[in-house]
Amino acid sequence: MSNGRFSALPYWACVIGLVVLVECHLVVRALPFPYTPDSASYLDDAVRILADSGLGEPPSHGVPAPNPLFPPGFALSIAALGLLGFDLHLAAMLIGTASALAVPVLLVMAFRRVLDPTARVVLAAAVVTTPSFLTQSLLGLSDLFALALGLGSIGLVFQGQRYSSLALAGVLAGCAYAVRNAHAALLLAFLGYFAIALYRNCEPRRTECLRALVFFAGVGAIVLPLLMRNLATFGAINPYVMGPSTIDVITNARTMLQEYVFDLSGVRPLAIYLAWSVPGLAFLAILAGTLGWRCRGLLMRLDARSQRALLLCVLYATIGSAMVVVARSRFEWGEPINVRHTLQYSPFWFAAGLLLLRGCAPLLPSGGFSARRMAWGLTLVVLALHLVYLVNFDGPARFNALRAAAANTAWEAGQAIVCNTRRKVISNWPHVFRIGCGVPTAPLGEGARLQEMIVSMQRERPHEEWMIAIFPGRTGFGPEGFPLPASQRELLERTGVAFVLNESRGVIMLLDPRPR
Repeated sequence: MSNGRFSALPYWACVIGLVVLVECHLVVRALPFPYTPDSASYLDDAVRILADSGLGEPPSHGVPAPNPLFPPGFALSIAALGLLGFDLHLAAMLIGTASALAVPVLLVMAFRRVLDPTARVVLAAAVVTTPSFLTQSLLGLSDLFALALGLGSIGLVFQGQRYSSLALAGVLAGCAYAVRNAHAALLLAFLGYFAIALYRNCEPRRTECLRALVFFAGVGAIVLPLLMRNLATFGAINPYVMGPSTIDVITNARTMLQEYVFDLSGVRPLAIYLAWSVPGLAFLAILAGTLGWRCRGLLMRLDARSQRALLLCVLYATIGSAMVVVARSRFEWGEPINVRHTLQYSPFWFAAGLLLLRGCAPLLPSGGFSARRMAWGLTLVVLALHLVYLVNFDGPARFNALRAAAANTAWEAGQAIVCNTRRKVISNWPHVFRIGCGVPTAPLGEGARLQEMIVSMQRERPHEEWMIAIFPGRTGFGPEGFPLPASQRELLERTGVAFVLNESRGVIMLLDPRPR
C-alpha cells in the first residue's frame, strides 16, 4: 500500500504544480478591469434574475431586459453567489478563477481510465499553457466555466458504469449548454457517441440503450426547462439571431485553422503561414492525409474504452469547430474567430493525439532513433513552445493590460457624470458603465463619425435626450484625438450639442431634444 502511495506522489505533485502555475498566472497577470461587453450582458442578466425573483434590489436605472444572445446559466451562477453575499462583479471572476484552477485536475481525472499518468500530466500541462487558456482565464467570462462543466460530463461518461454517474454526466452536459449555447456541439457529440456504441454493440443492446436514456434524461432535466424559458420569454426555442455575417465560409474556415495552429503550437507566425499560404495549406493537407492513412488500422489496436474515448474527443472537436465556422459565416459577431473559440476544443485534439500515440506505441520500435521517440519528442517540443509562450506572455498581457487600463480610464473620467444622468447614454465603452453603475448604455459603432452620428440621431430620434460619452482606446478613437480641437468643437456645437467634458481622458456631450 505504501509503495502505491509513493508511486502516486510525483504524479499528484505535478498536478498540484500545474494548479499553482495557473494561480500564479492569475495573480501576476491580473487585469485592473477584467470585463468585456459579454461580461456586461451576464451581469445584467444576474441583476434581472435577482430583481425578478424579489431577492435583490431593483437597480435605480431600471431592470435590464433579457438578452436572447446569452443563455442564463452563467448569470444564474453569478446570481446564486450574489445571494450568498458576494458582489456580482466579484462573483463572475470567482467562478472563472475556480474553473481555471479546476481544469488541470478535471483533465487528469477525466482521462484516468484511458491514458497513463504521464500522458495525463502532459495533457493538462499542454492545455493550461495554451494561448486560449492563458487569455480567457484572466477575464470575467463564461468560457472556462463551460469548459469545466464539459470536462466533468465527459469524464463521468468515460468512467461511469453506474447509472447515477451517467445521469450526473447528463446534468453537467445540460448545464454546459445552459452556460454557452455553443455546447450544443457537446450534446450532438454525445448523441453520435451513444448511437455508434449502440450500432457497434460495445455493450449488450439493452444496457447501451439504458445508458443513453439515463444520460439524456439528465440532459433533459436542464435543457427542457431552458428551451421552455426561451419560448416563453423570446417566442422561440432558439432565439439566437444576429445580423448577417460579412465574412465568408472559406475565410472563417482558414481563420479557424489559423487559431487552432496558434493554440496548439503557441507560435503565431507559424499559424499565419500554415493557414494563409499555399505551401502551408499543402503541408497540412499532406500531413492530415498521411496521418489518416497510417491510422486506418490503429483504432483496432486500442481497447474498447480507449476507442470510445477517442471517438467522443474527435466527434466533439469536429462538430464544435464546424458549428463555430458556420455560425460566424451566418451571423455578424462583431469579432473574427479567435482563440476564445478554440478553447473548448483544443483539449480534446490534444487528448485524441495522446490516445493515438498510446495505440501506436506497442507497434513502434523502442530503441535508437525510433518513431516512438520521435512522437514523444514532438510532444515535448509542443510543451516547450507552450512554456515559451507562457514565459513570454508579455505581448498579449500588455495588450490586455492596455485595454483594461483604457476601460479603467473611461470609468474614472465618466463615472461622476454618466452614472448620475437620466438621459439615454451612447458610448464607445458601453459595458464599462453597464457594469460599473448599471446605466443602460447603447454601443457606438466602429469608426463612427461624431457629426454624422449626431445629425442622424436628431433626424431619427428628435425628441429624446441623449448623453454621448466618448473615451480613448476603442472603436477607432485613439488617444491622439483627445481633447477635441476648438474647430471640431465649434462644428459639433453648431449641430446642437453642449459639451460637459472635453479633455485628454474623454469627451462627454449632451444632445437636447428638438422643440415639438
